[in-house]
Amino acid sequence: MAEAMDLGSWIQLKKRRVVVVTVSVVMVAIVLALLSQLILSSRIKARIVVAAQKALHVDPTVKLGSGIAALELLNRRITQFEVSTNSYSTTKISNIGLVASFSGVTLPHGNICATAKNVNVSASIGAAYISKQMTARFKSQAGLSVSKVVLDQGGINVEAGPGGVATIILTPTTSGSNLVLTVKSILLFGQPLAPSQVASIAGKVHPVVPINQVPSYLHLKSVRTSTTALTLYFEGSNAVLHQGSRCIS
Repeated sequence: MAEAMDLGSWIQLKKRRVVVVTVSVVMVAIVLALLSQLILSSRIKARIVVAAQKALHVDPTVKLGSGIAALELLNRRITQFEVSTNSYSTTKISNIGLVASFSGVTLPHGNICATAKNVNVSASIGAAYISKQMTARFKSQAGLSVSKVVLDQGGINVEAGPGGVATIILTPTTSGSNLVLTVKSILLFGQPLAPSQVASIAGKVHPVVPINQVPSYLHLKSVRTSTTALTLYFEGSNAVLHQGSRCIS
């Protein structure tokens, strides 16, 4: 009887060991898979950082989409990634807040550039630059001195004339690849001017501002203002990621 019990105990012990070993093997496999995923993600992220540095001439922040599968990488694909910076500059504007999101990305291979099925970009231009441009614009085009420019969610408020007696309220919109600044209303000593008077002053200020230095695959879709910036929103599809005649890679 004791031998039977010992044999039964031995069998149960072996089963437990098999279970423990199986669980351990599974856990090791999961850890190795996670480490491989992390290494792959790190390599891809580093590659995107280098490419973005070359294209933007700044040190960007890069965020990868949730999980890059090894199978995706074998097919040279990435589901989604985002590049952002607060210090992008063009020939005329500095310290632009830029956020670019790319989805459905095919990685570059040989002479074939990387592509993205969808691209969404926001470019935030600081209030200080907008103020400087509005001041110069009203001075040169309408002969008005500007004492203050204030941005809010409703648009751009330009205080002009001696002591800022007039407040010119502009509403930003888009038309094609242009930013359009339309004079919505004018307050003189806090009282609204008649539409005919508004039209007379508005006619002196050219409302269209061309948006240049934008990749051909991006199209201006909308604009918003806040207390700190004017933000342009762009969208693109089936984009070939290149700079001039060279691939971004």
